[in-house]
Amino acid sequence: MLDKAIDSLYSQVDVINLCLNGYEANPYAGDEKINGLIADNSLGDAGKFLFQEGNKGCYFSCDDDIVYPATYVEDTIPKIEELGVVTYNGRSFRKFPVKSFYRSKALKYRYAREEPETLKVQFGGTGVMAFDTRGFSVPIDAFKAKNMADIWFAVNALQKGVSIWHLAHEAGYLVSQETSDSIYDDKYRSDQYETEVVNQAFARHRQPFWKRFRI
Repeated sequence: MLDKAIDSLYSQVDVINLCLNGYEANPYAGDEKINGLIADNSLGDAGKFLFQEGNKGCYFSCDDDIVYPATYVEDTIPKIEELGVVTYNGRSFRKFPVKSFYRSKALKYRYAREEPETLKVQFGGTGVMAFDTRGFSVPIDAFKAKNMADIWFAVNALQKGVSIWHLAHEAGYLVSQETSDSIYDDKYRSDQYETEVVNQAFARHRQPFWKRFRI
């Protein structure tokens, strides 16, 4: 899966930074365009944000189980310039507190299906996210527990008054690679801590984001 994800992005970007959780060696050693960092998985999915420091420009945070379209970067950069932090996956809740981050009713926007609207969301999918580090970045110590990158990113953006925008797109624009071991599957029935974090951060927000902010 990682090979396919890299192949889909390789010609579009200046450098690919890889957080190689659990690897013993960098399988792309020798390719000057691919920078591999061997990690111990203590950050989980937040490892993709380890490379913000020193980066001055557009930063695309990606996952290894997604195939990105050939025009992904070209399509997304104008939206970064217009809106700031953008994503192709997200969710918003009508009110807080919620009983479960993963199971409570929410408006959900999926990268693998058609989504006709560009609108603000409370939580953006960090595997299909992009932003300009000259205007916004999330310090790595803001990710306080592993495999909660979407939540910690949203909390940090909320604290800084930065909006996250979900971008309209057609079905099949981004392609999911099937995996039997996803963070979603692992957390779906066991998200008490995640729910506590989002409730504490978002409790003061009472109005539905999806009715107030559309373009």
